[in-house]
Amino acid sequence: MASRILFSTFSVTSQVFYRTKFTYAVVNLKPIVPGHVSINRNSSLGFGRRR
Repeated sequence: MASRILFSTFSVTSQVFYRTKFTYAVVNLKPIVPGHVSINRNSSLGFGRRR
């Protein structure tokens, strides 16, 4: 992966195991349930921004 991936202000690049144009999936370092992962949208998409 060429670019650094942030979740809020935290770099999660090393935890990313799947990435598409629109999303990325990361392994939780301290999951509540074993095997839990987080699937997030890329922040560069601009969803939720007011014009």
